[in-house]
Amino acid sequence: MSIKCSSGPANEAMRVIRESPPWEAATIYGVKTKIPVTQPIVFSVTQ
Repeated sequence: MSIKCSSGPANEAMRVIRESPPWEAATIYGVKTKIPVTQPIVFSVTQ
């Protein structure tokens, strides 16, 4: 995957996703199935 981001927080979010463990396929009764996944990313800004 080659996605380029122009902002610092977006770059950090992409770095965290890239370094996370590999995804495991969803299974139903032991059979791999396709399930849509959304990974929320929350930024916290402190002063």
